[in-house]
Amino acid sequence: MAHLLALLGLAAAWEGAVRAEWVAPLLFPAPTTILDWLLASLRSGEMAESLLASGQRLAIGVGLGAGFGTLAGLGMGLLPRLHRALDPVIAALHPMPKVALLPLFLVLFGFGEKARVVPVALVAFFPAAIAGAVAVRSIDPLLWDVARNYGAGRWMLLSRLVLPGSWPMLRAGLRLSLNAAIVVLISVEMLSGSDGLGAAVWQSWQTMRVEQLYGTLLVVAVLGILFNRCLGR
Repeated sequence: MAHLLALLGLAAAWEGAVRAEWVAPLLFPAPTTILDWLLASLRSGEMAESLLASGQRLAIGVGLGAGFGTLAGLGMGLLPRLHRALDPVIAALHPMPKVALLPLFLVLFGFGEKARVVPVALVAFFPAAIAGAVAVRSIDPLLWDVARNYGAGRWMLLSRLVLPGSWPMLRAGLRLSLNAAIVVLISVEMLSGSDGLGAAVWQSWQTMRVEQLYGTLLVVAVLGILFNRCLGR
């Protein structure tokens, strides 16, 4: 409740500053102006189209990247040889800015959807892989000994020990993957997309429709809050 009141207070102060002409409406449109545009775009279906385009790319990219990343991370945690093989590769590739690799993706995949989804999948892979590996290696060795002493097989160890014990860390890795994926997706759509939230941000800047810029960024912020609330429970 306190957070909501603080946001409402900030919006009211912003509205008052614009109406008192303390700030330039061209650069900082009033919250009511932004809200009017947002409602109009929802009624016209413009925002729904952008959300659908970005949502499909995000779902595919995060599903592939975080899915394979989680499997790789769990495998690294369970198999020391796999960890020794993949850890240097992840350490080398993870710091690379994925948006900077976009020209390479365009050369490899063209200007279609693959060039937009692959960077999202790639950036979602690494946090999930790192979280999976750390999660398994953080399980108390005593629990492994107890499970083996009671005759637990590989499937039993995986289903009753590894997955439940790793879930909090895996969920944190998924949150990091999702947040990073949203950033990269918006950036990629701004650079090479003709639809989606990122393209809407770029088009609003080109046409100086500042209320559209703020409204689209507000939608991205709300999505981030919703995703993190769902994964944070």
